[in-house]
Amino acid sequence: MRKLLLGLLLCSVGFGAAADWKYSEKVDEMRGTTQYFASLAPEKENEGVKLIIKAESQNNQEVYDFHFELEGGDFDCKLGKLCSGLIKINNHKIKELLVEVDKVRQSEASIIGAFKFANDLADSRTIYIEVPVFGKGMMQFKYEPNKLKWLM
Repeated sequence: MRKLLLGLLLCSVGFGAAADWKYSEKVDEMRGTTQYFASLAPEKENEGVKLIIKAESQNNQEVYDFHFELEGGDFDCKLGKLCSGLIKINNHKIKELLVEVDKVRQSEASIIGAFKFANDLADSRTIYIEVPVFGKGMMQFKYEPNKLKWLM
Protein backbone atom coordinates (compact mmCIF):
# COMPACT_ATOMS: atom_id res chain seq x y z
CA MET A 1 0.00 0.00 0.00
CA ARG A 2 2.83 2.37 0.89
CA LYS A 3 4.60 1.71 -2.43
CA LEU A 4 1.36 2.29 -4.32
CA LEU A 5 0.80 5.67 -2.62
CA LEU A 6 4.42 6.69 -3.22
CA GLY A 7 4.13 5.68 -6.89
CA LEU A 8 0.91 7.69 -7.34
CA LEU A 9 2.49 10.70 -5.66
CA LEU A 10 5.54 10.57 -7.93
CA CYS A 11 3.36 10.18 -11.05
CA SER A 12 1.14 13.13 -10.12
CA VAL A 13 4.18 15.44 -9.89
CA GLY A 14 4.97 14.86 -13.58
CA PHE A 15 1.43 15.55 -14.78
CA GLY A 16 1.17 19.03 -13.25
CA ALA A 17 3.69 20.67 -15.60
CA ALA A 18 1.34 22.63 -17.87
CA ALA A 19 0.08 25.89 -16.41
CA ASP A 20 -3.52 26.93 -16.57
CA TRP A 21 -4.73 30.38 -17.48
CA LYS A 22 -6.61 31.99 -14.59
CA TYR A 23 -9.80 33.71 -15.77
CA SER A 24 -11.72 36.56 -14.13
CA GLU A 25 -14.17 39.27 -15.11
CA LYS A 26 -15.10 42.79 -14.13
CA VAL A 27 -18.71 43.92 -14.46
CA ASP A 28 -19.51 47.59 -15.09
CA GLU A 29 -23.07 47.76 -13.80
CA MET A 30 -23.55 51.38 -14.85
CA ARG A 31 -22.76 50.66 -18.52
CA GLY A 32 -24.03 47.09 -18.57
CA THR A 33 -20.70 45.74 -19.87
CA THR A 34 -18.25 43.09 -18.76
CA GLN A 35 -14.50 42.90 -19.31
CA TYR A 36 -12.79 39.51 -19.24
CA PHE A 37 -9.24 38.85 -18.08
CA ALA A 38 -6.81 35.93 -18.20
CA SER A 39 -3.41 35.65 -16.55
CA LEU A 40 -0.58 33.14 -16.77
CA ALA A 41 2.20 32.91 -14.19
CA PRO A 42 5.66 31.48 -14.92
CA GLU A 43 6.64 28.00 -13.75
CA LYS A 44 8.54 29.53 -10.82
CA GLU A 45 9.77 32.82 -9.39
CA ASN A 46 13.20 34.12 -10.33
CA GLU A 47 14.85 35.82 -7.32
CA GLY A 48 11.43 36.76 -5.91
CA VAL A 49 10.22 38.20 -9.25
CA LYS A 50 7.41 36.82 -11.46
CA LEU A 51 6.48 38.00 -14.94
CA ILE A 52 2.73 37.52 -15.36
CA ILE A 53 1.29 37.37 -18.91
CA LYS A 54 -2.11 39.08 -18.99
CA ALA A 55 -4.79 38.99 -21.71
CA GLU A 56 -8.02 40.96 -22.03
CA SER A 57 -11.26 40.31 -23.90
CA GLN A 58 -14.41 42.37 -24.32
CA ASN A 59 -16.68 39.53 -25.45
CA ASN A 60 -15.21 36.40 -23.76
CA GLN A 61 -14.41 35.01 -27.24
CA GLU A 62 -11.55 37.08 -28.67
CA VAL A 63 -8.48 38.56 -27.01
CA TYR A 64 -7.83 42.20 -27.86
CA ASP A 65 -4.72 42.92 -25.77
CA PHE A 66 -1.72 41.27 -24.11
CA HIS A 67 0.53 42.86 -21.54
CA PHE A 68 3.01 41.94 -18.82
CA GLU A 69 3.04 42.63 -15.11
CA LEU A 70 6.16 42.17 -13.01
CA GLU A 71 5.44 41.10 -9.45
CA GLY A 72 8.35 41.93 -7.14
CA GLY A 73 10.17 44.23 -9.56
CA ASP A 74 10.05 46.99 -12.16
CA PHE A 75 11.07 46.98 -15.81
CA ASP A 76 14.47 48.58 -16.36
CA CYS A 77 13.37 50.74 -19.26
CA LYS A 78 12.68 54.42 -19.80
CA LEU A 79 9.04 55.28 -19.17
CA GLY A 80 6.94 55.49 -22.32
CA LYS A 81 9.77 54.12 -24.47
CA LEU A 82 10.11 50.83 -26.27
CA CYS A 83 12.02 48.26 -24.29
CA SER A 84 13.72 45.20 -25.70
CA GLY A 85 13.50 41.68 -24.32
CA LEU A 86 13.80 38.21 -25.83
CA ILE A 87 11.35 35.37 -26.45
CA LYS A 88 11.82 31.74 -27.44
CA ILE A 89 8.83 29.55 -28.26
CA ASN A 90 9.19 25.78 -28.34
CA ASN A 91 12.48 24.97 -30.08
CA HIS A 92 12.38 27.94 -32.47
CA LYS A 93 15.01 30.67 -32.67
CA ILE A 94 15.26 33.36 -30.02
CA LYS A 95 13.54 36.56 -31.20
CA GLU A 96 13.37 40.13 -29.99
CA LEU A 97 10.31 41.04 -27.93
CA LEU A 98 9.34 44.71 -27.72
CA VAL A 99 7.28 46.16 -24.88
CA GLU A 100 6.28 49.67 -23.87
CA VAL A 101 6.46 50.39 -20.14
CA ASP A 102 3.41 52.02 -18.57
CA LYS A 103 3.91 55.72 -17.82
CA VAL A 104 2.47 55.36 -14.30
CA ARG A 105 3.44 51.85 -13.18
CA GLN A 106 6.93 50.65 -14.12
CA SER A 107 5.90 47.10 -13.26
CA GLU A 108 3.50 46.95 -16.25
CA ALA A 109 4.24 46.92 -19.97
CA SER A 110 2.23 46.52 -23.17
CA ILE A 111 3.41 43.99 -25.72
CA ILE A 112 4.17 45.52 -29.12
CA GLY A 113 2.80 43.22 -31.82
CA ALA A 114 0.08 41.58 -29.73
CA PHE A 115 -1.37 39.82 -32.80
CA LYS A 116 1.95 38.09 -33.56
CA PHE A 117 2.39 37.27 -29.85
CA ALA A 118 -1.11 35.69 -29.79
CA ASN A 119 -0.35 33.53 -32.84
CA ASP A 120 2.95 32.37 -31.33
CA LEU A 121 1.26 31.68 -28.01
CA ALA A 122 -1.46 29.56 -29.67
CA ASP A 123 1.09 27.02 -30.90
CA SER A 124 3.35 26.99 -27.87
CA ARG A 125 4.18 24.20 -25.49
CA THR A 126 7.10 26.02 -23.87
CA ILE A 127 7.83 29.76 -23.77
CA TYR A 128 10.91 31.51 -22.42
CA ILE A 129 10.73 35.27 -21.93
CA GLU A 130 13.68 37.42 -20.88
CA VAL A 131 13.19 41.06 -19.84
CA PRO A 132 15.34 43.71 -18.11
CA VAL A 133 14.43 44.11 -14.43
CA PHE A 134 15.63 47.13 -12.45
CA GLY A 135 18.59 46.26 -10.23
CA LYS A 136 18.69 42.62 -11.42
CA GLY A 137 19.63 42.78 -15.12
CA MET A 138 18.03 40.46 -17.66
CA MET A 139 15.76 37.91 -16.01
CA GLN A 140 14.34 34.78 -17.62
CA PHE A 141 10.92 33.22 -17.06
CA LYS A 142 9.60 29.88 -18.33
CA TYR A 143 5.98 29.01 -19.16
CA GLU A 144 4.35 25.75 -20.21
CA PRO A 145 0.88 27.06 -21.00
CA ASN A 146 -2.33 25.28 -21.74
CA LYS A 147 -4.25 26.86 -24.62
CA LEU A 148 -5.89 30.26 -24.03
CA LYS A 149 -9.64 29.88 -24.65
CA TRP A 150 -9.92 33.15 -26.65
CA LEU A 151 -9.00 33.64 -30.30
CA MET A 152 -7.40 36.71 -31.83
